[in-house]
Amino acid sequence: PPRPPRPSPDAPAVSPSPDGAAPDLLRQRDFLLFVASRGASVTSAQMLTVAVGWSIYLRTGDPFDLALVGLFRFLPVLLLFLWAGMAADRFDRPRIVGLSNAAQALSAILIGLILVSGAPAVWPVFLLLALHGAAQAFLQPAQQAMLPGLVPRPLWPRAVAVTTSVIKGGQLGGPALAGVLIALAEDWTFFVIAGLSVAATAAAAPIRAAPGREPAGERGAGQLLAGFRHIRRTPIVLGAIT
Repeated sequence: PPRPPRPSPDAPAVSPSPDGAAPDLLRQRDFLLFVASRGASVTSAQMLTVAVGWSIYLRTGDPFDLALVGLFRFLPVLLLFLWAGMAADRFDRPRIVGLSNAAQALSAILIGLILVSGAPAVWPVFLLLALHGAAQAFLQPAQQAMLPGLVPRPLWPRAVAVTTSVIKGGQLGGPALAGVLIALAEDWTFFVIAGLSVAATAAAAPIRAAPGREPAGERGAGQLLAGFRHIRRTPIVLGAIT
């Protein structure tokens, strides 16, 4: 039978419940904080996509501007993903998550201020979307690398299932929540989005995750491309990704 994915060697030791039973996922403090942070960040990102698209199109009526919304959010991820992955390997991951969420909160607040003020120009919104996308580029690898070090090995499959469910809930519920808030508060929705990003920052701050480790012998471009070499040497990883 297929084996479940193996967590990081840095995963905490199994801590049984007080009555001697198997460890309980709900007693893993850092995991619960991680799930709260990730759920808030995913929900806020999905809400931002809907709210910005609605606000920009309402002002310009140009469908091309909707394409620019997607471009300015995606392009930073495309340009920065190698450096973001290296940062997740080398630096404190909860700090990366906190700073990235704080940058997303700042961009949502500034977008909201621009739109609430009624400023006719929309190009500052696109620049702030690029800031949001750059923060997202660093946020995702750090979040994905944190989970294996937060739960004991026996709880790993359940932790993955819970995390995936929370992410999917945010992806589905975020746009719906944004639509409701837009109907009630219009551009003030961006301040709710910023509040969720602040909540994600606060939840990530107390997490005690193992710091990243710089790969031995890797420097410069070699370190940036180490992941591609690992995938090439490990066909099962390439198959899983595909």
